[in-house]
Amino acid sequence: MSISRFLVLGLDGLEPALFAPLLRAGLMPNLASLLRRGRHGPLTPILADCPPACWASLVSGRWPDAHGVLAGQEADTLNGGVQAVDSSSLQVPALWEWLAAAGIDSFRVGLPLTHPASGPGACVSGAYPGAFGADGCWEALPSATFAGLDSSTVAMLEELRVHPKNLEGEVLGLLMPKLAAADPATDRRPTFVGVALARALSLHNATTALLELQPTTSGIIRYPFLAELSREFLGYHPPRLVAVSEADFEHYQFVISSAYRILDKLLGRIVELAGTDAAVGIVSSHGYRLEPEFRGLGLEQADAATPNIRPEGWWLLAGSDIVADPKPQSATVLDLAPTVLAAFGLAAPAEWPGQALWPATTELRPCPPVVADKPPVAQPANDEDIEWLAQLTAMGLTDPLAERLAMDQANAAGEREWNRYRILMQRGEIDAAFACLNDLRRGGGAMVLRATLEQGGILGTLGRWSEAAQLLVPLLPILAQADATVLRQAGLPVNLVSAELYQQGIQAILARARNDLDAARRHLDAIGVLPVNIPCLQKLREELG
Repeated sequence: MSISRFLVLGLDGLEPALFAPLLRAGLMPNLASLLRRGRHGPLTPILADCPPACWASLVSGRWPDAHGVLAGQEADTLNGGVQAVDSSSLQVPALWEWLAAAGIDSFRVGLPLTHPASGPGACVSGAYPGAFGADGCWEALPSATFAGLDSSTVAMLEELRVHPKNLEGEVLGLLMPKLAAADPATDRRPTFVGVALARALSLHNATTALLELQPTTSGIIRYPFLAELSREFLGYHPPRLVAVSEADFEHYQFVISSAYRILDKLLGRIVELAGTDAAVGIVSSHGYRLEPEFRGLGLEQADAATPNIRPEGWWLLAGSDIVADPKPQSATVLDLAPTVLAAFGLAAPAEWPGQALWPATTELRPCPPVVADKPPVAQPANDEDIEWLAQLTAMGLTDPLAERLAMDQANAAGEREWNRYRILMQRGEIDAAFACLNDLRRGGGAMVLRATLEQGGILGTLGRWSEAAQLLVPLLPILAQADATVLRQAGLPVNLVSAELYQQGIQAILARARNDLDAARRHLDAIGVLPVNIPCLQKLREELG
């Protein structure tokens, strides 16, 4: 092993189509340097639209149905309702636990699923730098934001937070040259940019401080900067969309490109501190679709239309043992953890499905076992409690709050099962995936609409048009009464897509089932290129020419 350090930077939302022009113009020299001496390529994500689940796979090397994080929320079995997933939700050892078992120290900054913070290694959890307060500053940090750090380092990291209200106008001017023309009383976009930038700078300060103070061998850092700004400002990126006013375009057209350039400067400083013999990895779980109809319309819309995620990420690996290769090479989210272990001469556990991207120069030694040290999982109500609640309900003594909390739990459970279905499909386990859809349809609630559209669409993709039509016909009267709220509750995209367009998609399938190809074309033409989520529509377009 010839590396002194291995740093992994999670640059959420990094889109090659956006940074490529900047590279050609020489405006991202630090990323260009890593590209010249490393390898890179597209990254196949897992649940790219659910960062906690995707990051859990990144740091554990396991599929979500193995590590237990299938959605951003889970049931709160103690208090009812739902709660955000946290560090106790990951049910398998994380990468830093495997490294610690082998005697390799590590740190992590800003990762999902790290709060409440715990060891091993140094942890600046995802709760840092805090919640944005009404006074323009970060609020006090919650307990267990840090782990593995002495009190003086914790105090220093608290001081290193960059508060949004303290950003100088010229700093924000890097992202918004026309900042002076914006009215903060009526336009919240400058504040949004300031919060995102202050978060990125705070995370960067914490990272550089740890690199300077501690001789740590490995580290993982997450910057959500690009994803935060792309989600709200991609609609203002050139060329100007018809729906964007000339004034808004003038004010905000440089936000995205400037964010990439700022991040490149932060990247350069981290590489410098890491040292010349360090290995550097970059990973982004998704990009964004840049066609005009998919770029979103920004914060100021009544029904905010956010950009469509492109479910393909990007990776880069550079280091002294890496042979530079400009040709893109494909990898998956599950390859990151085995790659880090291989860089330190360790073989991935046998149950990990990913492959190491690090070149095998010597025989890898097995990883020492990790001693499980997970906090106890909260226990649900026992059978007597459930029976007692059932008796109260039978007597008509119901609690509206309890009913709402129960509905929240049901919706969260539906989202987890939907994501389980997606995982099964990604692995090619079709029979199990269909069984999962059947369970969702029988379970009732908002997921019935989504699961039925999906199952009918898959039947159409398999050429079983009559079965697809029979399954989808009952949805037509439901969609005739549905609005954007119904679609949103079902987890369906509402950006530029109405219930009427889903009806058009179903009518196209019905027409194909009766071999009325002209009618099928008319219904598809009514949809155009808009993202109606019925899987077989693209196949039908290709079939009809």
